[in-house]
Amino acid sequence: MGIHNIEIVRGDDFSSDITFKLDGVVMNITGSTVMFTIKRRVTDSDANAMYSQTVTIHKNPTSGITTISIPDTITTTFDPGDYVYDIQYVAATTGYVTTPVRGTFKVNADTTRRIT
Repeated sequence: MGIHNIEIVRGDDFSSDITFKLDGVVMNITGSTVMFTIKRRVTDSDANAMYSQTVTIHKNPTSGITTISIPDTITTTFDPGDYVYDIQYVAATTGYVTTPVRGTFKVNADTTRRIT
């Protein structure tokens, strides 16, 4: 999967499906854990992350598909700018840990701040 940069507008909902593959073959992620973390700097502690999500219920686990998301109530708290993120995978059966996706999480300023 590698490095993938994400760009959103502050105050918007964000959701993305992720498909896990190993050597091009879809992985069965049933029972596995996926962690999505956004930080100001890679050196910040997990406790000081801007946002973190742990996913254990997957969209289609036998096809390796899970969904990461951030609600608008969280993205409104981000200042416009560049952050770092990664997605870490922990295999249910072996405990094998890998970080298949990482990159920049860019938050753009929003023009409209109202939702009604």
